[in-house]
Amino acid sequence: MPPKAKVTKDIIIDAAFNVAREKGVENISARTVAKKLKKAAYAKVDRFHTEYLMNAKRPQEGAMLGIGFNYIHFAIEEPQLFRFLFQSGFSAENTCLK
Repeated sequence: MPPKAKVTKDIIIDAAFNVAREKGVENISARTVAKKLKKAAYAKVDRFHTEYLMNAKRPQEGAMLGIGFNYIHFAIEEPQLFRFLFQSGFSAENTCLK
């Protein structure tokens, strides 16, 4: 059986629709659609990271300490997501995600 599609046709169409709506149909390209998908992926990773930080495993030691520990654990357990959020430069060029 072939692997399950990670990016569905509907997701790509929605991204292309948003490009057409914001910049015009002449600007729909693989590059602009991919940039839209990357922004959506960044937003999802950012939400995941926030949830991860807020689920302190040892809240009795204090909320801020728990968040600090979770930040370090996130970097260790999810190194690729950590790099995407904090080391890719993507957030700096997209400070206002839509």
